[in-house]
Amino acid sequence: PGDRFVVGMDLHKDEEILRQAYEAGEANHRFFLNMVRRINDELGGNFDLSAFYQKSTYDPDEPLDGIRTRCVNFKLVTRTEQEVHLERIDLQAKLEAGDSIQVGTSRKFRKEDIQRLAEKAQFRLQRQWVDRVVFYELMNSPDYALAYDHYFPGKLKL
Repeated sequence: PGDRFVVGMDLHKDEEILRQAYEAGEANHRFFLNMVRRINDELGGNFDLSAFYQKSTYDPDEPLDGIRTRCVNFKLVTRTEQEVHLERIDLQAKLEAGDSIQVGTSRKFRKEDIQRLAEKAQFRLQRQWVDRVVFYELMNSPDYALAYDHYFPGKLKL
């Protein structure tokens, strides 16, 4: 009794905005490439990291009880054919030029679906906050001021 839960949910937005955010610059590329680097390091792999470029898709998910989400699928695509061996698990794979490795996902929600999603999970939605350009939603607890101040220092006046 009296427990509260605060969750942040990324909202649906234009695909070009997402592409600019997730495929923006060398830092993002290194972040996603690190997934394959770790396979090399931890499983004794021989992926050629320099052969990959980043490509993300923004795909609709199958609706669930009328709740419609979309998903950014983060992929690394090889420019060249690669014969890969993961020594520690004795696995061999062949990648053709243009083949991709999925290295992450990010689900996006429609604002109107969040109430239904909370109800489906047997939560009671008490408050919602969205940033001015409606990219992100913070859902509540009575301790929302603490949580909101963590993400948006000094912006909330109660």
